[in-house]
Amino acid sequence: MMIKANQLRTTLALSILLGALLPSILIGSFLLKQISEQDQQAVTQTLYLKANNIAQNIQYQVRQLLLDLQSLAQVNDVVLTPTSAIFGFHSNQLISEVLQQNSWASAIYIVDLEGQIIEGAPLQAEILDLQVHYAAIQRLNQQVKEGSKEALIEVYQDSEFAQLVTGIDDIDSDSGLLFMQPLLQKNLNAIQDSQQVGALVVFVPMQSIWREAASRISQQGSLELFHSQRLLFKGSKGEPPKRRFYIDVDLDLSQMAEPLSLSLSAQSRSLWGLLVERQSNVVIVLLVVFVLVAVIALAMTRRIIEPLEHLSRLVSNYSKGRYDTKVPSLAYDEFNQVGGLLKSMAAKVISDQEQLEQRVAERTQELEQANHTLQHTLAKLNDTQLELVEKEKMAALGGLVAGMAHELNTPLGVGITAASQLISNYQSIGQQLKDGSLARSELEAMLDQGIEGGKLLESSLQRSAALVNTFKALAGSDIDSSLQRLNLKTWLEQQLQMFLQPFSDLHVQLSVSGSNPSMLVNQRALELVLSCLIDNSIQHGFASHAYPHVKVDIDANQEMVEINYQDNGSGVSNEDINLIFNPFYTTGRSSGNVGLGLNQVYNLVHQHLLGSVETFNAEPQGLGFTIRLPREYGQHHAA
Repeated sequence: MMIKANQLRTTLALSILLGALLPSILIGSFLLKQISEQDQQAVTQTLYLKANNIAQNIQYQVRQLLLDLQSLAQVNDVVLTPTSAIFGFHSNQLISEVLQQNSWASAIYIVDLEGQIIEGAPLQAEILDLQVHYAAIQRLNQQVKEGSKEALIEVYQDSEFAQLVTGIDDIDSDSGLLFMQPLLQKNLNAIQDSQQVGALVVFVPMQSIWREAASRISQQGSLELFHSQRLLFKGSKGEPPKRRFYIDVDLDLSQMAEPLSLSLSAQSRSLWGLLVERQSNVVIVLLVVFVLVAVIALAMTRRIIEPLEHLSRLVSNYSKGRYDTKVPSLAYDEFNQVGGLLKSMAAKVISDQEQLEQRVAERTQELEQANHTLQHTLAKLNDTQLELVEKEKMAALGGLVAGMAHELNTPLGVGITAASQLISNYQSIGQQLKDGSLARSELEAMLDQGIEGGKLLESSLQRSAALVNTFKALAGSDIDSSLQRLNLKTWLEQQLQMFLQPFSDLHVQLSVSGSNPSMLVNQRALELVLSCLIDNSIQHGFASHAYPHVKVDIDANQEMVEINYQDNGSGVSNEDINLIFNPFYTTGRSSGNVGLGLNQVYNLVHQHLLGSVETFNAEPQGLGFTIRLPREYGQHHAA
């Protein structure tokens, strides 16, 4: 029976049209996703630029204030004010000028070495007590004694001073930045060229920083400033939105021991909001796609239906036994081939049917058996692979846990013993007090034991804490990931000389040779690698060496840089050379070494420098390391 053309045409057209819905939906979803990602990228990029702009502006203001303080500290009248009150009037005038030029500073003091205010501006600042800032002033004095003449910046918290700046802006914070510039008086007849007579102390409240940054924040945004994970202030504009983007930027000031962290947020639009905003574009694109698919479907339907009608009539004739029916010439070669095949197969269909069914059955059975065998083998391979991976993971974890447990066992055991002795002594004191038989000499003896036990317990706990911190540092997650471009040989020679400076009494000879390539690298990670190698040579290689020598050779091509580090120390035995990067492996455990330094080198090179490191015994003696790094960070990995 022939297939009806109208029915086939309708079915084919509907099938193609329904099939067009799926690509239309996929295209719409893709467009909506692209719009959302572009919007998020734009918001994130804008927020990042604003955060960097705010951070750069804060750094600029800090530098300007430091320059003003350095200039003020060069004026003789200001330097002489802590020792002679006759210069106070002129000093106050100079301080007032600095305050007028710098809108950040709220108050400037001239203090002596004991932190007592000599002069100050504005006048209301003179009623304050600097006792809460005495420790900071003493740290500045100690820094000057150690030879540093640089200014010092610290974060302060002073509720008394905060009352003077209340109402300046719409944030409530009693914190701020404390700038301290030492005042040095020249000695003409003394051994030292100058001595400290006092300091300039400047208060910069958080309100000043917020006032400077508020103009760069959007109508619905907020700014937070942290120091050592402590929130110093939070300022915001408008109502807080439900969806936000956050960008964190470190504010690194060289005069501060720890950097400030700046967090900036802005409103993020929802996916539905983006769809409503750009619904016309999405709808137009979907309609155009659907119309194009519909036109193509109708054209294809017409081109396919006519040959199918001819083939349908041919099949109908073959089904009635009229195998002499002539195959018509069709529009497509494929249909003509089908017609020819139908004609050639019609003569054999009856005779070959049984043979074909038998072959199909045999082949199906063979394929099922082969498929079963292959699945069984694949399952065994997967189980074996998982088992090997799990054993490797458990072995590595067991080694780490065993090493950590071994290192912690001694200090924790000593701490437990000390704590048990303290508990026993206190129980004995309590019982003797209850019985009224406690003698003064026994009490003094037990108190002395308690003090010694407490010291021993504290020492053991500090040792345990140091081991835990060292173990945490192996991951290197706190390392600054910023990249710097440097001339490797020049920079490396300077760093090694700096690392060897504390060991000048050993008279270590340093030689650096090879090329001087320019490379883009994580400078902080490379510094830590060099520091660990120098410490390893000093502690293990040069312990009993009369003429220590460190040799570094640099070789580079267009893609890679190879650093060869060697010392002429005692080296490592061939049996232990493969264990040198394992955690807790050390030859100096009796000297208090833990065995994590070279493991940290391995982690830093592979994870943060994207390179590789190998070790070897140098000739005639000593230990060597070969470090291979990509010349441009991230473009090529070391093999």
